[in-house]
Amino acid sequence: MMTDTQRNDGPPFLADLADDAVLTGTIFAKPLKGKDVISQVIRSIASCCVSPRIESYSDCDEKV
Repeated sequence: MMTDTQRNDGPPFLADLADDAVLTGTIFAKPLKGKDVISQVIRSIASCCVSPRIESYSDCDEKV
């Protein structure tokens, strides 16, 4: 279960990001550039999570 701090501030690793950090991934249309942009996106994603682990695949079309 995520703590209140993680929900509000995001995961602890965000504090360690360099100002010019770049995050790439197959789920992004283009790389995320900059600590502020990356932090905002990660916080948005984290705020949607109830638990840091997958509870069920029942809503997924394909099994991972």
